[in-house]
This record gives sequence, C-alpha cells and structure tokens, in this order.
Amino acid sequence: MIVASGATFTMYNVKLTNHEAADLRVNGAGVYVNGGTFNMRSGSLVDNTSKSSSGGGGVLVDNGGTFNLYSGTISDGNAYLGAGVSVKDNSTFNMYGGTISGNKASDPNTIYGEGGGVYVGSYSQSGTFHMYGGKITNNTATQYGGGVYVYEGTFDMDEGEISGNTTSGPGGGVSVVDQIGRASCR
Repeated sequence: MIVASGATFTMYNVKLTNHEAADLRVNGAGVYVNGGTFNMRSGSLVDNTSKSSSGGGGVLVDNGGTFNLYSGTISDGNAYLGAGVSVKDNSTFNMYGGTISGNKASDPNTIYGEGGGVYVGSYSQSGTFHMYGGKITNNTATQYGGGVYVYEGTFDMDEGEISGNTTSGPGGGVSVVDQIGRASCR
C-alpha cells in the first residue's frame, strides 16, 4: 500500500500480511508513506519483508510523510533498516500506543542490520520519532539498535516501554550515533 503526498490513509481492524518488496527500487513492504499521512488505529502489519535499501518491513515513512500509531501491532517484519518502522527524509513517526514486536533487521548478504523495531534517519536528511506510549519489545538487529536505532534524526520518549530487544552490536534497547542522532527521555 502506498500513501502518496497529500493523501491520508486510516487503518481499522485490518491485517496486512506476507507482503514483500523484493525490488531494491520499491520502498516499504507493508505500508509506504510517501509524503502522505498514515493513521493506524487498530489492526496488524505482520510478516512483511522489505529488501529495499530504505528498509521499512512494516512501514516506511519517507519524503516528509507522517505515521501516527494509536493502536495495533507491527510484528515479525524483516528489513535491512527498520524492520518494524523506518523513518527517513524529514518524516515523522508519532507512537501513542500499539506494539512493535518480533521484527528482525538484517541483511543476508552483509553483517548489517539496524533498527529491529524502529530506524530513524538517512544519509542526507533526518527523521523524527516521538514515543508517547506503546511498546517496542523483542526485536533484533544484527548490528545496531535492537529496539530503536537513531542514525540521523531525533527520538523523544515521554512514556512507553522498550524491553527485551537484542543486537550483536551496541544498543540492545536504543542506539544513537554520536553527534548525528539525538535522543531524550522524560
């Protein structure tokens, strides 16, 4: 599903499962927010896989888009970056509730895999992730940030839970690259 610039998609009690973005030029496997707005009120994104270099097994938020997660589950996704959610290029992810769980960031051809639950940033423009509630649990990454990886961007956490996430590198829960990414918890 693609949510283009100027469009809004609101999801209730729907299950999107077993989608694969196999072409490296195709972005996001479950939902690709390409400048639009995606409101997830309930339902689930399950077992979606992105082989794109932009990542986003469950959701890719790109090109100034906005993703608001109120309730529902993003689980068992696979991607090189942001197996659950990838936030890039001046985009915003607001998490008010819901669960991001059991996602795996890995690349079968390399040692890389960043942001098992959520990946924030890009190599040219930053992303923003505000966590006001919800859970990021039991995600894995082969390199950085089992739960959340902030490469270039901002992560603010007011409430919620980040637990049980793992990685072979730094930041099983949260990993922030120094002087590029910014994170704060209240």
